[in-house]
Amino acid sequence: MAAKSGRTSPTGTPTSSPSTGEPTTTPEPTTTPDPPGTPTASPTAGTPCRVDYRLSDWGTTFNADVTIHNTGSTAVDRWELSFTFPGGQSVTQIWNATRVQDGRSVTVTHPSGYNTSIAPGATVNFGFSGASQAGTNGVPGSFTLNGTACSSV
Repeated sequence: MAAKSGRTSPTGTPTSSPSTGEPTTTPEPTTTPDPPGTPTASPTAGTPCRVDYRLSDWGTTFNADVTIHNTGSTAVDRWELSFTFPGGQSVTQIWNATRVQDGRSVTVTHPSGYNTSIAPGATVNFGFSGASQAGTNGVPGSFTLNGTACSSV
């Protein structure tokens, strides 16, 4: 009858109580479900950011449109995005950010007093023009935001 009603019998192991000698059951450990709204792991678990890098290649010149997504749970203050070009590209002009380039390595930072913080779930965007040798343009293989690796698309 218990099976039809959905009730189950205790699954604990009977033990004797030292004070009364009566059999008792030892409760099994239970887990508490996560409360509603508890965040779950996303496909980019372990990375607090995602970078969308869109390349428009015209041979010896190019434009890049870059969007940084804060996928973490805390704001990213005074952001700094670093990457390495796969070829001999150089940034010739940038907007909505500042940059330092050393060979193929580029570090882009927030402009002074503008877009200095990226709230959780928010984005910032910048773009740049560049020069290269024909056939050497490509999307950087990896990005780091304030020293932490980001996923990219």
